Amino acid sequence: MRVVFEIKHPARVFMYGSVARILEERGHETLFVHSGRPTALRLLERMRLRHVPLPPTGGSLASRALGTLANAGRLAGIAKEFRTDFMVDGVSSALVSRILGLPHLFFFDSEPSRLVYLLVAPLTRYFVHPSSYRGPRPPGKAVEVDASKELAYLHPRRFRPSDEVFEYVGDKPYALLWKNTFTASHDISHYGFTLGEVVEIVRGLRELGLRVYAGSEGG
Repeated sequence: MRVVFEIKHPARVFMYGSVARILEERGHETLFVHSGRPTALRLLERMRLRHVPLPPTGGSLASRALGTLANAGRLAGIAKEFRTDFMVDGVSSALVSRILGLPHLFFFDSEPSRLVYLLVAPLTRYFVHPSSYRGPRPPGKAVEVDASKELAYLHPRRFRPSDEVFEYVGDKPYALLWKNTFTASHDISHYGFTLGEVVEIVRGLRELGLRVYAGSEGG
């Protein structure tokens, strides 16, 4: 079986990376398509997962809609060339799977992402959600799992903590700041901290004696 995973967020690399490894161990082939975010790209390469980039879809609702349609066309070509049997996640892959007559699975656990639900629910075949999910479910498609997506990569069978991290951060207290790109559909009209506010936060954390590490979803 040949499976295509569409990645929109770096965390999904961790989530589906473990699934891909299990499938490959059983003789199946996998391919990841992603939006080219540097963080996701580094994770895919570090985990040695086969991948193909797609152009980013933009931040506004209009540019995201046009970008999603354009990427669906590109993804259709990729899926045909890969001779895909099954597709996982992503609005574009949900549309492509319907056009190509392929089964599609979508994992959903975000009640605020109403637009994503409205787009994907009519197209996907398997709507997988955790038991904690309290949002709408498409009739006849919902599959409830008594777990969370974090277990896909933090379960003891898949995750082994490494002491190497102490070589980098030491054993002193520290703080981690993470910058969201705010380009997801559920981020429209939402904003994060300003640069000035971030500077004040960092200054305050340092005054508490914490070493501050900063990361970004986009790079």
